[in-house]
Amino acid sequence: MPIDNQELLKRGTPYQERPYLRSQLIAARERDVAESAKAEAARQADAVAERQRIAGVIKAGVDRGRPRQAARLALLAPVGADAAATILGKLPSDEDAEAAARDMPASSTIGTFGTAPARSERERIAKILGHEAAASRFTAATELATTTDLAVADAVAALLMMAVEATSNPVTDLAARHRECGEFGADFSAAADGRSGAERTREMWSAAIASVNQSMGASATDAGPAGSGGLQLDAESLARLAASRGAR
Repeated sequence: MPIDNQELLKRGTPYQERPYLRSQLIAARERDVAESAKAEAARQADAVAERQRIAGVIKAGVDRGRPRQAARLALLAPVGADAAATILGKLPSDEDAEAAARDMPASSTIGTFGTAPARSERERIAKILGHEAAASRFTAATELATTTDLAVADAVAALLMMAVEATSNPVTDLAARHRECGEFGADFSAAADGRSGAERTREMWSAAIASVNQSMGASATDAGPAGSGGLQLDAESLARLAASRGAR
């Protein structure tokens, strides 16, 4: 904010002293801005350091099958990754541990050690990891909580979006895809059934053509290109088409 003569007049500053006082006020304000920036940098540094400490402890837990217990430990005690590894090695796995040992601590029970920014960071991380949206996405929740400074609401929204995408685009195994889509092709596994290779190949193409006709809405009673129904292909017409194109 600029310092003008009106401000100096309100202070009752004599005219001859105004330039000097103006420079002093400007310098004071610049010092305030610099100190505020320094304090903010220190706050951010404390928060980042706490995120990194918690991330290291959780990684030690992941390596030992105890990520949730590791997160709880990091939020309750000022331990590093090495000390946490020793402690976690004496605990049961997350699968075998009691539910209370895997739950994230409430804000009122989080450790009060460290600076105010570090404590605020622990509270933020605890709320993200303890949210119901993180129950089945703990790895993703840990990534959001310990590698970003996202607010709790934003991190939870990201986790919920992951849930929607997973529901909309389910990953199915080959058996499920086979049940849903079926397959076509010659059965070459029964070579001893008396059919020749040519017969099995024709069977493969017949199945393929039937699949194409079905996808186009054509049926066995549909007319050919001159009719009003869908395009109906058969093995003989497909062979003629291939031969005519080869002749060109």
